[in-house]
Amino acid sequence: MDFLTDIITWSPAALGTLLLVALTLLLQVRKMCRDLHEWHNKEDDDGVKIWYVRRSLEEAITKLSESIDLQTTLLTRLIDRVENMERRDGPR
Repeated sequence: MDFLTDIITWSPAALGTLLLVALTLLLQVRKMCRDLHEWHNKEDDDGVKIWYVRRSLEEAITKLSESIDLQTTLLTRLIDRVENMERRDGPR
């Protein structure tokens, strides 16, 4: 027997308990859906959803990160060159 066929043979009390459990679970799912909707429905001062990252912002952050990486590389090379000059010529 499968569950649905088996349920027909249950007593009214058992069916009532099953119904209460199902309703309790349904109410929990409804609360979770409402919580999720409220969280996703929040907006910043510009009216943009707070969980949404604009593509332009993402691209700007990527370019900034690349620029910082390049500057770090250049500064490291500059420090290496100055240290090599100091070793060769002595401190000035």
